[in-house]
Amino acid sequence: RRGQRLVCRSGCLWLSYAGEDIVLQAGDSHLAEFDQQLLCEALQNSSLVLQTPLAKPALAAAKYSKPTWANLWKPHHGS
Repeated sequence: RRGQRLVCRSGCLWLSYAGEDIVLQAGDSHLAEFDQQLLCEALQNSSLVLQTPLAKPALAAAKYSKPTWANLWKPHHGS
């Protein structure tokens, strides 16, 4: 969604958005400027936060044990 920000908390993420390939390292972020789908893949063990304009910064977080296309926004459970 337009106005949402994806923040890479750890690891490395590859994004495909609006015809661009974007790589985020820990601490980097990307702000969605258009209402287009965003594809995200973890290139290594990573965690991310999806921020919305009207919500607190830690609204949605996901942690991946390995890179995956499936279950993109399902949080990792367990330690």
